[in-house]
Amino acid sequence: MRSKSLFRRKEATPRVPCRDQSQWRWRSLCGVGSEQSDTVPASLDAWSPVNHAILSLQNGTDSLSPALPNYVRVSAAAINNAQDTARIGIANSGWWGLDVQVQPYTGSFFVKGNFNGSFHVALQSSARNETLGSVDVPSKSVRSGWTKHEFSLTPSKAATTVNNSLEITFDASNATTYLDFNLISLFPPTYNNRTNGFRVELMEAIAELKPKFLRFPGGGNVNGILKGTQHPRKWWGVY
Repeated sequence: MRSKSLFRRKEATPRVPCRDQSQWRWRSLCGVGSEQSDTVPASLDAWSPVNHAILSLQNGTDSLSPALPNYVRVSAAAINNAQDTARIGIANSGWWGLDVQVQPYTGSFFVKGNFNGSFHVALQSSARNETLGSVDVPSKSVRSGWTKHEFSLTPSKAATTVNNSLEITFDASNATTYLDFNLISLFPPTYNNRTNGFRVELMEAIAELKPKFLRFPGGGNVNGILKGTQHPRKWWGVY
């Protein structure tokens, strides 16, 4: 026969010594993190052609890097009449628009293909069909490999809406059959003016929390750990 004492329920009252912090030894582990769940785009949904440009998605062994296997190829359609311009290119309206202000912007893009001339980089107001700011970037592009082009510009006026776009155009008559583009970026002023930095207002809010660390990109401490493949005390997914 089983003893009833084995099934007897006992009341327990948990006690948490909130005032006594003498045992708190992990202050350095109080920080902030951001989960990164990005993937390489497999489409051209974010991009649109300028004038009579033809855009096509490319994926090959000659990409910019293994992390960026996809890139956009810009070629010119046939010019049917004298009113058609030879200047073609690509445009991007950003995530839910671009808030263009009178402030310095910096950016860069990679190109592959023979082209003699200059790339025209502009912030365009789609609502008013006007140029808010632009700069010409001399071409270093060659067919044998990817070349990086950097630029900076300051718009002469602020946009009244976020219905704006970043445009990169070139004179197709000075290029070969097509040009390939990859890793195009545009940055407003960043926190502490750091290259490829973070948005000022977001980092100021995080700094006010006074975290001991910022983990970015994200990842998990335990997810994805398989026997013999990951060390249990190492953060997984940070790269």
